Amino acid sequence: MKKYISSFLLILFAGAAQAQLAERPESPQAAFPVLRINAGTYVVGSDNLHLVLYNNSFTNNGNYTDSTGTFVIKGLVNQAGTGSTLVKDMLINTSSTLNLSTSIKTIGTISNNGTFNPGASSVEYGADGDQNIAAGTYTTLITSGSGNKTLTGNTNITSTLGLNGNVKLITGNNLITLKGTTSTITGAAYGVASSSWIVTGDGGTSPSSTGLGGLVIENIGTTGRTTAITFPVGPTPSLYNPVQFTNTGTTDNFTVTVNNQPVPGATVSSSVNSTWLISEATPGGTDAIIGTQWVASQENSLFTRNNSLVAHSDGTSINYSNSVTNAAAGSGPYTLSGAGFTSFSPFGVINGAVVLPVKLTNFTLQQRSDNVILSWQTAQEFGSGNYIVQRSTNGINYVNIGSISAIAYSNDIHNYSFTDIAPANGNNYYRLQINDLNGRSTYSDIQTARVTPNVSFTIKENPATNGKVQVLVKSSDLFILQSLDGKILFKGRLNTGLNTININTISGGLYLLKSGNQTKKILVQ
Repeated sequence: MKKYISSFLLILFAGAAQAQLAERPESPQAAFPVLRINAGTYVVGSDNLHLVLYNNSFTNNGNYTDSTGTFVIKGLVNQAGTGSTLVKDMLINTSSTLNLSTSIKTIGTISNNGTFNPGASSVEYGADGDQNIAAGTYTTLITSGSGNKTLTGNTNITSTLGLNGNVKLITGNNLITLKGTTSTITGAAYGVASSSWIVTGDGGTSPSSTGLGGLVIENIGTTGRTTAITFPVGPTPSLYNPVQFTNTGTTDNFTVTVNNQPVPGATVSSSVNSTWLISEATPGGTDAIIGTQWVASQENSLFTRNNSLVAHSDGTSINYSNSVTNAAAGSGPYTLSGAGFTSFSPFGVINGAVVLPVKLTNFTLQQRSDNVILSWQTAQEFGSGNYIVQRSTNGINYVNIGSISAIAYSNDIHNYSFTDIAPANGNNYYRLQINDLNGRSTYSDIQTARVTPNVSFTIKENPATNGKVQVLVKSSDLFILQSLDGKILFKGRLNTGLNTININTISGGLYLLKSGNQTKKILVQ
């Protein structure tokens, strides 16, 4: 039997066909100190009804459906029974508490200004459109319908997370955690396409919108979850990049977040645009197999699936020590696994270490007063493009300081050189980025030169920009600025301390600054 509530105050449902109704025409609101819906009773709210429960015991053994109104909680409300409840919106007022022990589905918004305890119930967010998910601990959380379902805070699952319909669960900066050892995720799998997954981001596609929040799964390892565990994640609502994770080592909690960028340190053209950020709660003791998944649209121009590997990055470069090249599986989406990972940081999919057809037989440095000469020799080149000379002052962050064209094809010995006319004071680290004609790159070994400054005078910024040269002088003296062909552009005495020479009228190029028996080169830009 169906009962309709519209502009009435329902006092009590005492039986399947029994109801006491009090007319209340001034407001479409029904308020109850006690509400019981017995088996066989089907109650339908209409006309945007507000069903108000205050300090109430709400027992639903039948069916309550209201797709237009609001379920309002005032005070302490305990929901029990074996029936089903569908509401559009739910409002939990300030200092109010809703304790659930039976299933409820919302197709609107749960506004939690008090305390929301899902308890052992099943809570379903099932609108055909976007919804916000109230933060808390759920026994069973189900997403269905369509659109984005966005976490409003950190959320825990103790039994089941159901990813149904065409739904993307958006984490934002929040974490969603599978607690214990038996909680599961249904509706999305590894090795296949999916229509629903967890988006570790804010739902956008820019790099800053991905790789946020994450999925945490507890107790993966020999004393917990011992089988392969799927993290059904993706960086955006249109890209599904799950991880399959197996740990044969010490049991730990693991977090996976994914973005839509190549793994740091990879050659972009031969990599996949996806980085999996995997971390463990307690470092050490893990022995992991990591499976990755991607689609063809994420592959860069020179990436080849039959020569690929799961790459472990330290955040700046690739560690190839336990990486094995293999062929990706599948016909779209594609999967690839790597084994023996014992520490965690960014992971990605790239081609095997690039071995360019250049045989570099020698790479040396020669320091001459205020410059450093780099020399290198090749015995064979086949398809070499150019050499980019890079310098660093800390051995970590490098900048390009010059480029030399390569011979391209040769079996003869070829010598190359480059002069750094403005090395930094102290240690200078040099390396060659060797590029082939197909855009692939690799690097030479690193060579180091230490430059000791001449204490007579120091050029503060070299190259010089903004129309001025700043010179730090130890002792006042006569200074001459001239071009390489001897034309004097400035002549005058500079005082002890910091001096500025105006070079607004000088065109870009290399110049000489002289004082006494000391000469320094200045590059004007």
